[in-house]
Amino acid sequence: MTAKDLRPLVSCIMPTANRRRWVPQAILYFLRQDYPNRELVILDDGDDVVEDLIPPDVRIRYKRLRGSRTLGAKQNLCVSESRGDLILHWDDDDWFAPHRISYQVDALLHAGAEICGLPRMLFHDLRKGRTWLYTFDASDDCRWLAGGSLLYTKDFWSRSPFPDVQVGSDTAFVWSQSLQNAVALADHEIYVAMIHRGNSSPKLVEEAWTPWDGDLRRILGEDFTFYDFARADRDQTPAQAAPRILRIGYVLNRFSPLTDSVVRREALALRDLGHEVFVYTPDRGVAASPTDRLTVRQIDCTASLAPLTGAVSADGVEHLHGSVTPWARSAARTVAEALGIPFTIGVSGGISLANEGATYAAIAVSPLCGGVVAEDAFVQARLVSRCGVDRQRVVIVPPSLDLGLYRLREPRPRDTTTRILTVARLVEREGLALLIGAFHDLSRRRSDVELWLVGGGPDDAQLRVAAAGHPFITFLGSLSDEECRETYARADIFCLPCEQLAIGDAEGTPIALLEAMAFELPVVTSSLLSLSHYVRDGEHGLLAPPRDSAALADRLERLCGDSDLRLAMGRRGRERVEQLSDIATNVARLADLFARSRSRALVPQSQLIVDDLAEPPGSIDVVVQRNSAAATALKAEVIVPTFGQEQFTVRCFDSLLAHTDAYRLVWVDNGSSAASRTIVQAAFEKHRQRLSIWPDQNLGFVGGTNLGLRTVLGAHSSDAEYVVLLNNDTEVTPEWLERLTGALERDPSIAAAGPMTSPSSPCQVWPDIFAEWGAQPPDALATGTPEEASRALAAEFGEAIVTVPMIAFFCTVFRKHVLSEVGLLDPRFGVGLGDDDDYCFRLRSAGYGLAFVPGAYVVHHHRTTFRSLYTDSKIAAMQYENYAKYRAKHGIG
Repeated sequence: MTAKDLRPLVSCIMPTANRRRWVPQAILYFLRQDYPNRELVILDDGDDVVEDLIPPDVRIRYKRLRGSRTLGAKQNLCVSESRGDLILHWDDDDWFAPHRISYQVDALLHAGAEICGLPRMLFHDLRKGRTWLYTFDASDDCRWLAGGSLLYTKDFWSRSPFPDVQVGSDTAFVWSQSLQNAVALADHEIYVAMIHRGNSSPKLVEEAWTPWDGDLRRILGEDFTFYDFARADRDQTPAQAAPRILRIGYVLNRFSPLTDSVVRREALALRDLGHEVFVYTPDRGVAASPTDRLTVRQIDCTASLAPLTGAVSADGVEHLHGSVTPWARSAARTVAEALGIPFTIGVSGGISLANEGATYAAIAVSPLCGGVVAEDAFVQARLVSRCGVDRQRVVIVPPSLDLGLYRLREPRPRDTTTRILTVARLVEREGLALLIGAFHDLSRRRSDVELWLVGGGPDDAQLRVAAAGHPFITFLGSLSDEECRETYARADIFCLPCEQLAIGDAEGTPIALLEAMAFELPVVTSSLLSLSHYVRDGEHGLLAPPRDSAALADRLERLCGDSDLRLAMGRRGRERVEQLSDIATNVARLADLFARSRSRALVPQSQLIVDDLAEPPGSIDVVVQRNSAAATALKAEVIVPTFGQEQFTVRCFDSLLAHTDAYRLVWVDNGSSAASRTIVQAAFEKHRQRLSIWPDQNLGFVGGTNLGLRTVLGAHSSDAEYVVLLNNDTEVTPEWLERLTGALERDPSIAAAGPMTSPSSPCQVWPDIFAEWGAQPPDALATGTPEEASRALAAEFGEAIVTVPMIAFFCTVFRKHVLSEVGLLDPRFGVGLGDDDDYCFRLRSAGYGLAFVPGAYVVHHHRTTFRSLYTDSKIAAMQYENYAKYRAKHGIG
């Protein structure tokens, strides 16, 4: 045994989720390491289970987790499962040199250290074909090592494990204890991190990033060609380019894994493409659904759409999709049109077309409607011929399956018993009473058959009575997705004889039918509506006339007696599902539709302007009033979100009235009391041009501001060139708006500008500014009125502009077109705090500058609303939490 063989066991930990394309390559990099004493621990909580990709190697251990975890939680589980004394991070989407483990272990042991990693890291952007060298600007009291490059002792981890967060867990872990006993590795060519659409956190290039002009092919060698699939995005023409990452909202009447599983899979697949997906439903039982990484909001909105509208706006949703039921489609349209955002609707072949008319045609002609999504050509034809929908507005996207999960992993064993399976909600339209009757008939002809019924529903007791205690009819109840897949693999025939009820209600395309075909089960179903589109008679299964029990029994008997026919039909059924229902193909088509819908909706902005609203939308209490006698063109929209604190709001509104021209006041009241609103209303109605938005709940500064922005950028846009975000605890002074907008007019590179303020505010305050500049402040700042202070600052600084990296949003003037380009405030910052830091970072990343205008003056009383709701310690905790979110989001140390 050599000395190298005696080196410690290194446990490489690889948490993963839905990275099927990347996982085999990460395993390859592990297998070719020259360090002998190693193991790889893989923890998988993705929907696309990758167990089939794991090679039979004793050094590789794979564990499947039920339910999703944060990255930090998975990292802790990985370490707990590991056997080694040394832990090495093994990111599933990055490249590692064959000597990486040896190099890091030697460096750690030689120094007698507890942790080592790279202070400088190569990042290669696969889409843009550019490589960057990221260097953290370390100081004596603030050191940093790249999370993916970490090697550390298990004792180091045990003293302070990873925090239970999705983004930034590595940085928080590194900074949780002293790094005095750490080694900063010199050779940054042992590791290349990849930037791609599926990164856990976005990588935004800023000061710490420098272009790297080295030869990446020299480092990666033959591995370079593996990344061609991601680099292909770079070579696409603009028309073919991958769609922009969107914030997508789904409106559903119900969101349970059984009835709406196709929507859930679709939403998760969009999430895996990098889109943010939000699900909105009035379903009170939604909390029991396995929602994984989706944001699911249960909202009581059947009586009024106001709460739904507020939530959609607060989440910054850019495209809304109404699916499954007429209520969901109608709600999606109403909310989208109120907020001025594009929407689409989904139509299935059963319940959606039961009562046909002009409903869908009316929805499709809305200028904000991006299209009608039909399940198949049958549904498309009926929408066109019977509902009058323009064929060009209909996009076919069949129900989707993750075919990596839904597949037969080994041949079915031949058995003397033939098992007939149905998976459905136990309701009349599924035809299960007919199936039980046909099985009674079949079992009198054959003694080698069983019937399994999976599902629950209101007809459960009635169907059990119909089964009459038959010894070979088994009710299995509701099963999890995984249990259901196991049942498909054990069955021999799938049967679901759907019916159309007298009221017209019918099943569209049962997702269970497609799942069964994916498991190579021959199908017996009825020749109703779209079903014959998916199951071709004699090719993928057998069709029977609806409500014909004898014909159904005959079809089942034919398949029970011919195992070769079952095998052939099952294989062809699998091919049919691969052709129609591959989730990657279908969801890419859907994402492209959403992106194109957004582009169409944003271009003809003039079509979305509503000058007078005779009746407020049902979702928001909006009043738009314009004084036709006003001769001055509108210059700015001034958005003021409020919650209580009416005494400050009235002073703010009165100061605007006294010192501002050519503006429209946009008042977003976040559910204040009726008494508070009445007081503010009197001050509000003094303003000639005004718009009020009254959501039913407190959306916080971020949510209320976003609701205002959505309104003035969308359905109630104006010709104003600027948008102002103004806190209600401010008082403006003479010429404040002219001085701020003047700075933007003089420098086209500036996107936003903020003023000087009073000492009660924490930033941009005159005592600190004058002290920093070594100047003596005018006496009027300390002893004069706000108006006198304003005149003194104007005389002192004139039209001076100071470019800065950040301005506070207590009072900020933006170019309107920049807000449309960069987007809304990030709702992850909750009620507020850190949202302005984040937005300023985004503006700088988009190439825009920020300006501090010392000659403009606005009084800020600071956090009057926050302190009415939270203690100082709670505010400090919220601020700390949000700053951590900000650092993690932007990869800042």
